[in-house]
Amino acid sequence: SVHYFSPEQAKGTKITPKSDIYSLGVVLYEMLTGELPFTGETTVSIALKHLQEEPKPIGQYDYTLPPMVEAIVQRTMAKNPSERPNSDELIEDIQHTERFLGFETGVETGENDPFATRLLPRIDADSMQDEREESNKLWNGGKLFKSKLFLIAAVFVVFLGFAVGAFFAFGKFWSMAEVQVPDVKAKPMTLAKQLLETSNLRVNIVEQFDATVTAGQVISQSPEAGATVKEQRIITIYVSKGGEELTMPNVKGLSRLSAENKLKKMGLVIGNVYEKVSDQDAWTVLEQEPVAGHKIQKGQSVDLTVSKGKQIKLVRVPNFTGGTLDNAKDQLKQLKLSLGTVTYEKSRQASGTVLRQTPSAGTDVDEGTTVDFVLSESVVQNNPTGQGKQDEADKKDDTVSKPPSRINDTGKK
Repeated sequence: SVHYFSPEQAKGTKITPKSDIYSLGVVLYEMLTGELPFTGETTVSIALKHLQEEPKPIGQYDYTLPPMVEAIVQRTMAKNPSERPNSDELIEDIQHTERFLGFETGVETGENDPFATRLLPRIDADSMQDEREESNKLWNGGKLFKSKLFLIAAVFVVFLGFAVGAFFAFGKFWSMAEVQVPDVKAKPMTLAKQLLETSNLRVNIVEQFDATVTAGQVISQSPEAGATVKEQRIITIYVSKGGEELTMPNVKGLSRLSAENKLKKMGLVIGNVYEKVSDQDAWTVLEQEPVAGHKIQKGQSVDLTVSKGKQIKLVRVPNFTGGTLDNAKDQLKQLKLSLGTVTYEKSRQASGTVLRQTPSAGTDVDEGTTVDFVLSESVVQNNPTGQGKQDEADKKDDTVSKPPSRINDTGKK
């Protein structure tokens, strides 16, 4: 388990017997405190803590633990392997601590052993009685303290067993053949596992979200491809679960820019953008795919359909000149054109006749364009009173006043 990894195991570098000393230190830490030194949500975060962080001192969990015990734990969990004790040094530290705490180990000590001849300060009987009574109040008659001493003794016995077991186990470790770690990145998980096991390596699979890698494929591996390791080494492969699952938001009715910004902030990718004629303002989002409320993955593409605005048709302006305004209005309505300004101009044409138009006939314009007209205001009067009779009288006068023609004998005037 990564909770008991040494820093060098977490880095994927070469391990030594002192790597197991570190792991034993973690076991001792857990037995004394009831807690693991490092925890986290993922194996990667725990491994990083083994590399970078110091564990909380065991004395902060229980201040009754002897400082010598705390020192042993700290030394076994040193980040640098060279600062950790070897098996012999660790056994010696444990034995010294046992002697100091007054445990029988079954090992005879020499006369010159400082731990056998050390003098302790004399304690006054009265103060000792007071301290004992206070301790009884705090620790229920001293039972808790005794149980802690028993626990420490039991831990040391187990620890010694681990140390001896590790010593013999490493004989097998050093005899293992070395292999090169195969490259399994970007391969399906099942194939990657098969390749590693074929190389006589063990596999630890960690799944995590990654929108850039297809679900089920290997994102990365530790140790890296090409590294030389012992057989049965654990190789951790990180497998993609695809993008993080999201709920598709509703972007219909938003402007294209607002919709794209919203989707990008959620980690989504803008796919195809289609345009469509609509009564909506130009660039308004009309449709989206996937639809709102649909479950999608982070990094997935979203297609949008946006408005091109209203469709505008071209209309050819007819010739209205010579017609009436009423007729012009009817044609304008049919062609979806609008009546513009109407002005009048004196003319010999009948009143209300269209004299000119703007735009002129034959011009192509957009629907809804206004057409201006100039209409006739007639100045011709039809038969004023007495005008006909006066003309006839004038003709008669001309006839009477005209002298007769003279014709000579020869027939010439």
